[in-house]
Amino acid sequence: GERPFVHYQDVTRGYASAFARESFETAKTATSWRQAIKQACRAARRTRHGGVPVDIPGGSVDLVTSSMVMSQFAHDPYRYFSLQVAARLGPPSAQEERQLARPLEMLQDALIRAQIESHLDEMERIMAPDGRLFVAFEMFHYVPASGAYFLVRDMHRALEIIGQRFDFDVLPGMDSVVQVRVLGSPSVVHAYMLRRRAAGDRSGANPAGAARAAG
Repeated sequence: GERPFVHYQDVTRGYASAFARESFETAKTATSWRQAIKQACRAARRTRHGGVPVDIPGGSVDLVTSSMVMSQFAHDPYRYFSLQVAARLGPPSAQEERQLARPLEMLQDALIRAQIESHLDEMERIMAPDGRLFVAFEMFHYVPASGAYFLVRDMHRALEIIGQRFDFDVLPGMDSVVQVRVLGSPSVVHAYMLRRRAAGDRSGANPAGAARAAG
């Protein structure tokens, strides 16, 4: 349009912002990295999106686009939490890092999944009843040092969650998988056009596939 509106808002419907507030309080009270991570894991599980939608009316957008957003969810809230704790306690020692590897993995997993789900909640909310959602995210990133591509953290999980919530429209092959450069290295981006699933159907089941399996 002639007068676009630009919104600088939390695209996870308030989840990321709510966790940031919780992790700030955690950083002020924790006496060790282990305690801070334990408190942050509890906060990640109990934090719910605060019902803070973007300033767009529900059901009002024919085409919603989410481009290169979900593959960034592994970074910001976790990085914010780490910086807050490090500012108070100092960086973890090498021994602490080894001991805390598994709790840190659990925290990152909880944060990524919650952000993906909250983001999709909001994208679905603003979609018109017959609208479409276009999503594109980095699935693989090339690492020159190893000479190989790696799977971007939890993007396979993002695709699984999408499949439980939406039906897929077909995009031409050349449009559904695209190679771009991110931070100077090649990346493989997956793109999908989605439409609302029928009310009450969140199973993500494939009836045709089930019929073939039964046959």
